[in-house]
Amino acid sequence: MKKSTLILSFLVLLAVGGRYFFLHVSDWLAVSEPPQKADVILCLNGNLARVPKVVELFRQGYGDTVLVTFPATRKAVIKAGVPEAAVLTLDGGFDSTYAEAAGVKIDVT
Repeated sequence: MKKSTLILSFLVLLAVGGRYFFLHVSDWLAVSEPPQKADVILCLNGNLARVPKVVELFRQGYGDTVLVTFPATRKAVIKAGVPEAAVLTLDGGFDSTYAEAAGVKIDVT
């Protein structure tokens, strides 16, 4: 077998494997444990696709308060049916998930 054919085959295999990995890495990282009741349901910012799950958890009684980190997320949570009195906003100008988590740890605990 020619060296160039072997290298091309390796690169194709690497590309296919890499594509599979990046498409399915979230499946490997997913938590399969059932939710537990908590004092606060945290809705990290990033995208509003998280709002329906937060509202579902609230309605199912997993928490009495929803904590959001951006005003736009607050509006979306209230619009989706969580009472305004049950939504707290932690305004800290966060620029990453890590910063949000650190801010929540400092202010909530």
